[in-house]
Amino acid sequence: MISKEDSSVISDKLKFWFGPLVVLIVTAAIGAKAQAQMSKMYGTVGLTSNYVDRGITQSKKGPSLNAGMGYWFGPQGRIGFEGASVAYQNESTSVEMRLLTDYKFVFTQATDFKIRVDWVRYFSENIRSKLIATLDLNLFTYHVLASREDNFEGTKRPRNWFALHKDWAYTQSVQINGTVGYSMPEGYDSYFDTRIGASYLMTNITVGVFNTYVSKAQQFGGTADTAFLLELQARF
Repeated sequence: MISKEDSSVISDKLKFWFGPLVVLIVTAAIGAKAQAQMSKMYGTVGLTSNYVDRGITQSKKGPSLNAGMGYWFGPQGRIGFEGASVAYQNESTSVEMRLLTDYKFVFTQATDFKIRVDWVRYFSENIRSKLIATLDLNLFTYHVLASREDNFEGTKRPRNWFALHKDWAYTQSVQINGTVGYSMPEGYDSYFDTRIGASYLMTNITVGVFNTYVSKAQQFGGTADTAFLLELQARF
């Protein structure tokens, strides 16, 4: 027999999953319509000296290899698959894999709104697996972001994250990249995270140097220390 507490937990889970599933169905429907206009396969391969996600290392401050591939349904929607090498203290997990879908609603040449859903799974342990739903409002190249995940760093507790992001064109080939976020994870103090750096853009290759910082980093036992990292990504 299912207790009232278990029933409440199941109900909360169903509510959290319902919205993203609807988004996936709608995205697929819109994408099928846009397919006649433009469709394209894509792929990426990358290497970073430290895989940092919103201020917290996912590779024990070591290097990480990542790769992805997917399919654009027109210029606004896609479905993709990504994988990355990860490492965590006292865990056997070594691979992160995710299925993602997003769709961008274009209002004007300078404003749009994107919805993205990520289903993330880890191997060989599965304690960190999660669902992430993200909203991205672009206003004249300034991005207002909001996301929610149902399993913050394997704690089985949710996190809400709000952020501002902007890429500035310093030269034709160099961009200055900045993101300032605010995390509200259940069971932890809320904190700010920043990711500031510069990227050199070539036709199919991007090289970037970044700094990441987390306020109240001491609550994460060394996994959210200030970091400097180098990233290389190839697109095809």
